[in-house]
Amino acid sequence: TLVYKYSASNENGRQSLAMDLLLWTAISWACANGFQRIDMGRTDNEDHGLRNFKLRWGAEESPLIYSELPSDASRKNRSSLVPLMKKVITHSPLSVGKIIGELLYRHFG
Repeated sequence: TLVYKYSASNENGRQSLAMDLLLWTAISWACANGFQRIDMGRTDNEDHGLRNFKLRWGAEESPLIYSELPSDASRKNRSSLVPLMKKVITHSPLSVGKIIGELLYRHFG
């Protein structure tokens, strides 16, 4: 299985079909080297452009369901702080967000 991990383009790239050429080259290489499948990776349901791009290449969509189980009671309590922290960080100057991130990232990652 060849894994299509990441790609991006700007408006000029989309107009020139650069990603199509890149993917065609990758598919040709994969076929020549015995690969039988291409995993085109995850895509958010709301990302219609990327979903359409992958579907045009024959991708088959399947739902991915995520579950999160807290490992301890503190994780449950901590998760209730996330919406509040998001609001504070979103409405604070960049320097405040950076400091908060440096202090708290290891506790929420």
